[in-house]
Order: sequence, then C-alpha cells, then structure tokens
Amino acid sequence: MGYLVLILTWFHIFFVIGWFGSFLYFLFVLFPLQGKLSPQSVKDLMFKLLPPHELYSIVFATGAILFGATLFLKIGPSQSTTWFHYVWPGIITGVIAYILMIVAMIGSSRMHKAIASTINQPQVQAQSPPKSTLAMLVLSFVFLLATMSLMVLAASV
Repeated sequence: MGYLVLILTWFHIFFVIGWFGSFLYFLFVLFPLQGKLSPQSVKDLMFKLLPPHELYSIVFATGAILFGATLFLKIGPSQSTTWFHYVWPGIITGVIAYILMIVAMIGSSRMHKAIASTINQPQVQAQSPPKSTLAMLVLSFVFLLATMSLMVLAASV
C-alpha cells in the first residue's frame, strides 16, 4: 500500500502543479498580452494558442481531480478526524474550481469557433475573452488557491 500511495500522491501533485501553472500562464501572460497586440495578432493568438492551452488545462485539472479522489479513497479511512476537517472543504473547493474552469472553457471555446469562422476576413475585429469568462477563471483560480491551502493544512495535521 505504501508504494501505491506514493505513486498516487506524486501523480496528484504533478497534475495539480500543471493545473495551477496553466492558470498562472493564462492570467499573467496570455490575457495581459492581448491588450498590447494589434487586433490581427490577438486573433492569431486566440486561434493558435488558446485552444491547446485549454486542452492542457482540462487534462491537468481532470488528472488532479481523478488522482486526488483515488488517493482520498485509498488513504481516507485510516486518517484522523482532524484531517477530514481540512480535506472535505479542500475537496469541495477543488471541485468548484474545476466546474468553474470547465464552464469558462466552454464559453471560450464558443468564442474560438466564432473567430475561426472569420479568420479570412481581415476587416473583422478580434475580441478579447468576455469579462464573464475572465471572471469565472479568476474565481476558479481563487477556489484552487483555497483548495491548495486546505490540502497543505490537512497534510500538516
């Protein structure tokens, strides 16, 4: 059981780091960059960079949730009551962060399709992601930070 828990923990942490990194990349690199580029460059950026970024974000987030759930089921019953007081809120905030991210990505994906349909029309202005999409991603990021804080607390108990 010891090696299985070690492997599950390693994969869970790996995927959490990837999920967190994808948020940081979007919020602090891609999104601010859009305000500094020409409309055509923004269109190219959104058409070429954001779809693969969204795919990686979803893969990392899903991996974090799946490995975390498996790890919880494997070691959960043997842990103390105090550990559960931190882990359950962590699980809840993690799932909320995941759902918010998926909803934001669906909205963003629809926008990519609209941009793709106008890619050969130079007169069409490029659009930044809607404020609601950005707000959802920021809120999801806040929930992910809360999740990470709660899980660190749980690990220290």
